Amino acid sequence: SLGGVVDIAAVNGPRSCVVSGDADAVAQVEEHFARAGRKTTRLRVSHAFHSARMEPMLASFARVAESLRYGEAKIPVVSNVTGRIATGAELGSASYWVRHVRHAGGRC
Repeated sequence: SLGGVVDIAAVNGPRSCVVSGDADAVAQVEEHFARAGRKTTRLRVSHAFHSARMEPMLASFARVAESLRYGEAKIPVVSNVTGRIATGAELGSASYWVRHVRHAGGRC
């Protein structure tokens, strides 16, 4: 986390990470890596998923997630929360999806 305003949103590979958070702070991270010769791409998204910016909606999201029925996954799912294959119990849990919308596992 960068001062609580930028968080790691996803680790897509050993050399590919996504950051999320306050737009100005994310731009600073982007500029840092661009100056270092790294490729950066700004994602077009509606919200700063997997960052502290999601905190205000977590209680409402939890209420919706708790009202849903979850089916069994047909294919293995690598969890963005843990970085390993998710269990059926995890994927069928509202609390897992609340953690998922706010946090990402792994380090860049």
